[in-house]
Formats: sequence, C-alpha cells, structure tokens
Amino acid sequence: MQFESEQHRANFAELRNRAAAIVAGVAGGDYPTGINGVRIHVRDASNGTGCTCYEPSVSVILRGRKRSICGERSYEYGQGECIVTGVDVPSRFEIIRSDPSEIFMGISLSIDKELMTELIAQMPLQATGSDEDCS
Repeated sequence: MQFESEQHRANFAELRNRAAAIVAGVAGGDYPTGINGVRIHVRDASNGTGCTCYEPSVSVILRGRKRSICGERSYEYGQGECIVTGVDVPSRFEIIRSDPSEIFMGISLSIDKELMTELIAQMPLQATGSDEDCS
C-alpha cells in the first residue's frame, strides 16, 4: 500500500493500533467500538472463510488480505485498501494468509440506508445526454 504522505501513513498506523487495542486477546469475530455503526472485524484460523451478506458500508483492511467472491466475480484487497458496498451483497470470503497464525483485522462504518435514501431524494436531477447513457 502506497500512502500519499508520511502523515497518512502515521494516521493509518494509529488507527490500526487503536483497533488492535480494542480487540486485544479476543477470538475471531465482529466487535463494536463504542461508536455507533463502527465495528472491528477479526478473522483467525477459526473463522477465516465463510458466507456473509455485506450490508451497505465502507470497510478498510487494517491487517492482512481478503478475497470476497460475489457471484462470478472475485475481489482481493489488503492492508490500507477499502471496499465500499452500496447495497446488500451476498458473498463468500476467505482470508489470504502466508502464515496460519496471522490475524486479519478490518474496520467498517455502516451506511444508514434510510438516511442514504433521503439524501438521494434531495439531490437535484441532472439531464443526461440521451437514453443510450442508461443502456
């Protein structure tokens, strides 16, 4: 992962360290942070693969690599990278490890569907070039 500046690198390291402190000594799972809608996700040997339904959210990988399989498509992302999910998406996932003892950690912020709907409804309509733009 390339960071734009040393400040970005330091901010990411601080976020990773704070998240690690919250989940220190816990087994793999999903953990609240005390901030509404923010969760830390830990995957270890006991829960490194599975099926899920991603909800609308923004997720950042803090440690490790992950592969998400949605239908016929596979997405692989790792430390410092993010995934944005705008709708519920059923999928499979697997943590990619070079060492079985390696712990995966990510953090996510849920997107409030009702608020998103309200905001979209308030957006001004913009004219498109033609009906062909939607095909």
